[in-house]
Amino acid sequence: MIKTKNFYSDDLNQIKLDLLKQKAAQLRDFKNQISKTVCSNICTYIHLSKFEWINLFRTRLSFCNNQDISHAISDVYVTYQNKFDTFNDKIKFQVQKSLNITYYKRNGKNYKKGDVKNFEVELKQTTQTKYLTYLTKFWNERLIEWLSNQTEQRYIDCYNYYLKNKNKVDILIQLRRNRILKQITRYPINFRSLSFNGTNELKSDLVNRNKNESSMFGVIITLGAQKTDSGKLYIPVKYDQDYHGNVENYNLSQNNKGQKIISYNISFPFQKKNRIRITLTKEEPDIEPMKYKTNYYGLDINIKHNLFVDKEGFKIDYDRKMFSDYLNFLKQQDEKKSRKTSNKLSNKDLIKHKKWQIRMNNMFIQKCLELILHCKDIGKDHIVLEDLSCFGKSFIKSEEFEGFKYSRLTRLLHLADLKNIITRLATKHDIQVTFIQSHYTSQLCPKCGHISKGNRKSQEEFICEECGYECNADVNAAGNIEFRMVSDVLKSKLLICKDGIYSTKKLSKFQIANILYDSYSKEIR
Repeated sequence: MIKTKNFYSDDLNQIKLDLLKQKAAQLRDFKNQISKTVCSNICTYIHLSKFEWINLFRTRLSFCNNQDISHAISDVYVTYQNKFDTFNDKIKFQVQKSLNITYYKRNGKNYKKGDVKNFEVELKQTTQTKYLTYLTKFWNERLIEWLSNQTEQRYIDCYNYYLKNKNKVDILIQLRRNRILKQITRYPINFRSLSFNGTNELKSDLVNRNKNESSMFGVIITLGAQKTDSGKLYIPVKYDQDYHGNVENYNLSQNNKGQKIISYNISFPFQKKNRIRITLTKEEPDIEPMKYKTNYYGLDINIKHNLFVDKEGFKIDYDRKMFSDYLNFLKQQDEKKSRKTSNKLSNKDLIKHKKWQIRMNNMFIQKCLELILHCKDIGKDHIVLEDLSCFGKSFIKSEEFEGFKYSRLTRLLHLADLKNIITRLATKHDIQVTFIQSHYTSQLCPKCGHISKGNRKSQEEFICEECGYECNADVNAAGNIEFRMVSDVLKSKLLICKDGIYSTKKLSKFQIANILYDSYSKEIR
C-alpha cells in the first residue's frame, strides 16, 4: 500500500526558498495559460491523449526543467478530465425504451389498489442515435470528408445517414454542441496555489539522515535537476520516527541507469512565510479491511440536529459554538469579497481561513473517534451508514447558522471525507463499516412499509400517513438503515457481498422503492 507523508522545513535559506517559489509561480502561471488556451477551443483538445498534450504544450521555462513542465501539463490534463467526461456524457442521444410503472397492490388511506405508485423512464441507444452521438462528439470541418473516404462498414453507414438527413442532423448537432460547450467552457479552471510536482532522478538517496545530531532537522531531502551550480538542492526537514517511519522506505530501488526515480510534491502552507512542505510516498504493508462482522449498528447522519444518531436515540453532536464562530468568520470574509472588485482575499485572511479549517477538521475527527469508541463500549463491531454521495445537494437555508445553505454547511463540515475518516478509524479498532443506499431511509415507515415524503412531517417528526406510527425522524432513519443489514432479504437484494465485505448494487430509486415495498408487503419485519 502506498502512503503519503509530509515533511516540513521552517526558516529555509532565503536563496533556496526564492528558487522554489519562483519555480512554483512560473509553473502556476504556465498552467493557467494552458487552461485558458484549452477552454477557448476545448474541442481541439478533448480527444487528445496526455502524451499528445505534453508534446503540444511543451516549452522552455527559465526556472524549470523538462520534467517540471511535463508534470504541469499533466496536472492541467487531469484537471480537465471532469469537463471532458461531462461533455462525453451529455453529448449522447437516446430515445425512450420503456416506461416502467408500479401500481399499489392494496388500498391505503390516500390511494386505492391499482393506482400509480411511481414510474421510471428507461432510455436506450438505437443505430440512428449512435450515428448522431458520433457525429456530434467528433464534429469538425473535415469529419464528413474523412467519413467519405473510409472503407469500414460502420463509417460508410454513418456517412450515408448524414447525407440522407443532412439538414436535420446539422441542426441537432449544433444545438447540442453549443448548449454543452457553453456550459463547460463558461469559466476556465484557475490554478491559484503555489505548489508543483517534481521527479527525482539521482543515484544517491532522496532522503538521508542529518549527520548533525544536534540539529532540529533530522533529515535532509535532496532534490535533483535544479537550477543550482551542483544541480541539486538540499532541504533540511523535520523528522519524526513514529509518523514518518524508516527513512529507507522512501529510497526506492534503482533503474537500469542506476538512478532512483521518485516523485514528490512541494507546496507553501500559509501558516508561516518561510515554511515549505514536501510530500513523499512510501510503501507500507496493506491494512486488511474488517470482514464478517455481524453486530450491526445503524446510524443516521445529519447536520441540522446531531451529527450521529442511533435507533435508541443516542446522539453525538459537533461543537456548534465553534462551528457558529467559524461561520461568523466566513460571513465577514464574504462581506469583504463583496466590497472588492476581485474575489481574492489577503494573505492574512487566507492564513486565518486555513487555521479555521484545521480546527474544524480536527474537531470532526474527534467526533468520529468518539463514535468508534462508543460502538466498542456497547459491543457493536459493524457500523452501517447511508452512502454519503448524496450529501451537499440541498439548497435549503439554515436558520440556526446565519442563513447558510445546507449544501455549503456540508462542505464546511467536510462530510465528503466522512467515509474515509470513519473507515480508517474503525479499521484500527477492529470495526467493519458498510455504506447502504440512502434512498427512502427517512421516508419509510418501519411498521407498515409505507414510503412517502408526507411521512416526514418536519425535520424532527416522523408520522406515517398510512398507519399513524410516530417517531423522531432521525431515530427512525437510523433504525431503517440498520434494518437493511439485519434483514437477510433486503441485504441480498440491495447489497453485494464479496469475501465478507459489502458494497451497494447499482439500482435506480425506482428499483429500490419496489424492493422495499415488496419486502415489507410480505411482512418480513
